[in-house]
Amino acid sequence: MEEKLPEEKIGLKISLQEKIIQLQNEITNKIQVTFQRLVNKNKSKIETIISFLALLELIKQKLAYVNQQITFGEIIIKKHESSKFKISS
Repeated sequence: MEEKLPEEKIGLKISLQEKIIQLQNEITNKIQVTFQRLVNKNKSKIETIISFLALLELIKQKLAYVNQQITFGEIIIKKHESSKFKISS
């Protein structure tokens, strides 16, 4: 017999593209920002996961870079110096 996982309804719809833009806005005018500061505003674990995926996309596109001094330490996000914040589709 196949075991079913419990279902959970999510009332909040979060777009990855919207989260990418939100992160860009957060780091545009700052020297650096911590990931913890960004996710403190999130309303759910799902939104935190989407925030992390958005951050990975910014890193992939070389629009931001991160630094983490120790394992499980604070993630520091900085705008890449040459970035113009143009998102590829």
